[in-house]
Amino acid sequence: MHVVNAWASAHELVLAQFKVDAKTHEITALPEWLRLLDLAGAVVTSDAMGCQVESARQIQAQGADDVLSLKENQPGLYRDGDDLFTWLRSSHPLDQPVAFGHAEQVDGGHGRIETRRVWSTEALAGVVSGERWAGLTSLVMVESIRQLGAEESVERRYSLSSLPGATDEDAQRLNRVIRTPGEIENRVLWGVDVAMGEDVNRTRRGERAQHLALIRKRDVHLWRQAHSVTVGIAAKQKRAGWDHDYWLKMLSPT
Repeated sequence: MHVVNAWASAHELVLAQFKVDAKTHEITALPEWLRLLDLAGAVVTSDAMGCQVESARQIQAQGADDVLSLKENQPGLYRDGDDLFTWLRSSHPLDQPVAFGHAEQVDGGHGRIETRRVWSTEALAGVVSGERWAGLTSLVMVESIRQLGAEESVERRYSLSSLPGATDEDAQRLNRVIRTPGEIENRVLWGVDVAMGEDVNRTRRGERAQHLALIRKRDVHLWRQAHSVTVGIAAKQKRAGWDHDYWLKMLSPT
């Protein structure tokens, strides 16, 4: 079963899940999934699968902004974006000043250091391939430099957005938004896969797998809100089985 999830980053909560029909794929399921949500005033992010002209149009029709991952599945815009940032990061002619935002962030842990450099711009006059994208305001490039001991790797990723991108403050905001899709992997899916054993569960008949997937996500949220003990989800589940009072407290965390 393939499920598309809606993750509310600010509240660390799965708002909705949508089962993708076996005869279709995620792209055709997205419009129906978006219609389930009240998006007014929100910023919607998606991986490259959701980077579609119709998806961007629907997101904005529902009153939201978008930040969509741009990859080779949109070859024209991807190529134009790559050319644009190559030019921006070089010594472009001084008689053609271009406003762009820049931000940098350094993270580290377990012997690894990652430097994220973000460039954003609204200088899209020459990006002809972007004309069919409703509300396209800025393009963004994120360069990730990872160092692990003597080894170093560099990766560049692109996004398109209806948000502004002409200042350093804009670039900082875009960087925060671009990082949010990975949260559902760390905050939810890891919990249901590892702590709750979803990957090895063999429930298949009818709608049972879909219902169990939703229940597990709800439970992960409840376990993460239970702060009375500082242990992992698996340990909290065991304690709830042993301690009736703790189980009741978990169901109504404060």
